[in-house]
Amino acid sequence: MLTAHLLKEAVKKRFLHPPPLRRQLYLSRHLSSERRRRSVHFVPADNDKFISKALTLGADTIVLDLEDSVKDKQLGREKLRAFLDIANSVPGRNTTEVLVRINPLSSSIEDWREDIISGFDGSDGFMVPKVETQDELKLLDEILSDMESSSNYNNSHSKVLLPIATETALAVLNIAEVAQGPRVCA
Repeated sequence: MLTAHLLKEAVKKRFLHPPPLRRQLYLSRHLSSERRRRSVHFVPADNDKFISKALTLGADTIVLDLEDSVKDKQLGREKLRAFLDIANSVPGRNTTEVLVRINPLSSSIEDWREDIISGFDGSDGFMVPKVETQDELKLLDEILSDMESSSNYNNSHSKVLLPIATETALAVLNIAEVAQGPRVCA
């Protein structure tokens, strides 16, 4: 099971004494209002070994995957919640964007809603696979807006959506429309 100690030790090695280049990258990321996504690491949310090292890799974005790479979805959601509870207090977290890759909206509604609930606290947003229309993003925007307006949400930033709109023929035809969807960040 992922523990706070394991994560903090892994991150300590990498971020307490960063090399000069890492310091420059850190400063440049915080002086710029736009997020860079030069490196994106996909990490299965049910793999303790990979998830505990995710923030130490120096990636611009890590994507905690609850879709294809996870064998046991419920276990993946539990480990994701545990990781996100710990991750926000770890040095280096503010230099790395954390997205949660949810199951497609075309799958069972329980699957993707549970993914959103599991990844809401502590993540910067969601990667949405197999997006075919802007209506799907509008639905997610409504759900996220409701969750953000709740009294439990203490973050000043809105969650972002990173749709993957090239997985079906219809998505490719609608790619310009999808790119204009609410909360779309890239």
